[in-house]
Amino acid sequence: MAETWEAVLDQLEGDLAGAQHALDVEVPTGDAGALRPVPDAWLPPTGLGPLPPELAARAHDLAAAQVELARRLEQARRRAARHLTVLDAVPAAPAPAPVFVDAQG
Repeated sequence: MAETWEAVLDQLEGDLAGAQHALDVEVPTGDAGALRPVPDAWLPPTGLGPLPPELAARAHDLAAAQVELARRLEQARRRAARHLTVLDAVPAAPAPAPVFVDAQG
């Protein structure tokens, strides 16, 4: 049973690392390929059974890291919302009028 739990924890830790990386890197505009794809919603495997005692500390550390990531994601969401509010307050520039001189006319 431990191998299955180890695989589940490996996957969750990989997803966590990807999300942490997305928060930590500066992504150039238009380079969304630099980020890992968002994982699908996690569904616990069926028949997993109870967590083996030797993996309890690892699972506890993972849960604590997920809570910290959720806090950081909320901060990033609020920061992005403030930026969008400021951008919405900036009036749109009028379209520039064509400028030309008819020298032949």
